[in-house]
Amino acid sequence: MITAEEVKAAMVAANITWAPSHDCCLCGQAVGWIRTGDNLSYRSGCGCSWSPDRPCDWSEAADNINRQDRNHERFGDIAAREALKFGVTLPPVQAA
Repeated sequence: MITAEEVKAAMVAANITWAPSHDCCLCGQAVGWIRTGDNLSYRSGCGCSWSPDRPCDWSEAADNINRQDRNHERFGDIAAREALKFGVTLPPVQAA
């Protein structure tokens, strides 16, 4: 499990200011997390939504990584790919 502090430290160290989450299913524009200094916000305001950026806690980013599958039958280690968006490298999955 990755912690909020680890996500924040990794984003700052890698100078990452944008971590995409997904593309809007209507307009196709990317939505995701924005780091401004030590603060994190979620930008859900795509081309078809006028929502302002929502300040959020770093634990939301950590939760996003932690809820992903580490050993998906078809897509492999989804959590590791998601973590890389934030500059976090997860250890390899241990074989059962």
